[in-house]
Amino acid sequence: MGNTVAHSFLRSGLPLKRKAHTFDHELQESEDEDYISTPKRRKVMSTTKYVYKTLFEEGQGSDVKIVALNRTWNLHRLYLSQSPYFNSMFNGLWIETTQREINIGIEDENITTEALHKVFGSLYQDEIQILPLEAVSILASATLLQLDDLILQSIEVMKESINIDTVLLYYEAAELYGLADIKNNALDWLYKNMDSISKSAVHLQQISCDLMAELISSHKLVVVQTEYTLYSLLRSWVFLKENFIYRNADSFLDAADLYFKSNKSSTSFLSTSIGNQYVNAFRALRLQHLVVHHVDMEHIEADNIIPIV
Repeated sequence: MGNTVAHSFLRSGLPLKRKAHTFDHELQESEDEDYISTPKRRKVMSTTKYVYKTLFEEGQGSDVKIVALNRTWNLHRLYLSQSPYFNSMFNGLWIETTQREINIGIEDENITTEALHKVFGSLYQDEIQILPLEAVSILASATLLQLDDLILQSIEVMKESINIDTVLLYYEAAELYGLADIKNNALDWLYKNMDSISKSAVHLQQISCDLMAELISSHKLVVVQTEYTLYSLLRSWVFLKENFIYRNADSFLDAADLYFKSNKSSTSFLSTSIGNQYVNAFRALRLQHLVVHHVDMEHIEADNIIPIV
């Protein structure tokens, strides 16, 4: 009976399990052939990244060594020639034209090893990212190498990132490199935010005598209360300039008050050799508006900062 059923099943032409298995095997072979014939895509490093990594970072094929700030870079004349500074050096009658190792003297204190490394690297890639707190050092390095595009990029970063942590740094850089727009933007920020600066010992201490005199004398300066508020600000500022140990102090107002009131000399502070450098800032105060209450006058006399005639 079993044989009859088996023969009948075979004659019926219905697929057997072995036949189905054969079909699966053929399908797998077909898929394998497709996989083999399909082009494979391998993720490769872009040309720019390859150039930066192998030529700049690894220094392969270097034909010139640049030494500056106690560091050596293995670089390439072809890439360095994008800089007018090096292009002139390599194609002129300079001694460096044929030298394999070139020492660069760095006189600008704003140029750092990190910034110089980044600027050299910019010659090997399409673009670089400049962070606000490194913008001045990048600007200084780009100025040395006469890289106009990088100078403009640094300036744009500075314009867009003026805040309490960068404003004084940017102002000083604007003065040094003749950046009129940055200087004006920094001054505008300071005119509107001196109240914030006055509460921060580390920032208030950084203001130079010339800048403070300019700020106090400007009609653009926003004064929250009275002219006496500016007097108090100047008193704190002088105290911090003369007492660096309070640079990171959370509270320095009481210390400033004690510092001046403990001076029992008959000579006012501004009349001393130390105080003379601060005279212009105090002269910028509008004295006719300084005292609005007899208590104000008592404090001013006790401080003995301004000569009382």
